[in-house]
Amino acid sequence: MQRAQALINRLHNGYNEKYGFGSMSCAIYDSAWVSQISKVEDGVRKWLFPQCFLYILANQKQDGSWESYSSEIDGILNTAASLLAVHRHFVDPLQISHITSGDLIRRFDAGKIALQEMLTDWDVEATEHVGFEILVPALLKYLEDAGYCFEFPRKALLMKIRAEKLRKFKPEYLYGNAKLTPLHSLEAFIGTIDFDRLSHQKTFGSMMASPSSTAAYLMNVSKWDDDSEHYLRHVVTAGPGWGNGGVPSAYPSTHFEYSWVLSTLLKAGFSNASLGSEQTESLLNVLATAFDHENGNIGFGDPLGPCSFRLNVD
Repeated sequence: MQRAQALINRLHNGYNEKYGFGSMSCAIYDSAWVSQISKVEDGVRKWLFPQCFLYILANQKQDGSWESYSSEIDGILNTAASLLAVHRHFVDPLQISHITSGDLIRRFDAGKIALQEMLTDWDVEATEHVGFEILVPALLKYLEDAGYCFEFPRKALLMKIRAEKLRKFKPEYLYGNAKLTPLHSLEAFIGTIDFDRLSHQKTFGSMMASPSSTAAYLMNVSKWDDDSEHYLRHVVTAGPGWGNGGVPSAYPSTHFEYSWVLSTLLKAGFSNASLGSEQTESLLNVLATAFDHENGNIGFGDPLGPCSFRLNVD
């Protein structure tokens, strides 16, 4: 009972009126992208989130790679994105002066070997990760632009799958009002789309609740976007990393987490009164408002902005 009450209190007390709530695990991939944002202040360019880069360095494995979680494609995405971050911080250390260039070279070389091994062994056809056929080629291109080319047995197949996936895609599709899933992964379209034409797609500063996509947007707009900076600052400080530099792959995830926790506990026999009537009612009101605003359709995050992942509830 105490653990259930503590969980409800956590969901209740962690809610922000503007940004909602999220406690999804920190993701190396998104943290790596957020670490690459720089900003000019008082005429001096600085890394906006140096703690995210330190988080990436702290989570590099002994073999040079970054975590694979439950599948090989996670390791490929995490390692490629982290290598890109390490390279860019090596080229421009900016205010992170306590990390030596020699250390970054050592880390990059080890990560490059690890990524090559993962790509060589990768079974492209068996991969089911959403968007891998867009994200991996994009990361490989960015690394190639930096001078590092990776060849592997199934690269031609990967590029064929990518071409088929993008055959009917046009950048203009993102400039309209429709909330399309590519908005969740704008980092895959750097150099292809006009980021200045996407500001209307934001929801409280975020691009479809994706820190990596929002980071790519902020890095590529011609005029700095304060809303996106504030969103990412909130995710870094109030998200599951609590300021340690780790960010999740999606934030907020208010409705997903509230509905999951409440339905599970109530089905298991807990009551509103036993969980804390005031706190429970507060969570239920958030969900009820979302259902009402979205006419019975609820997204995983914020009711005030359409989401790409939707749950239809009777």
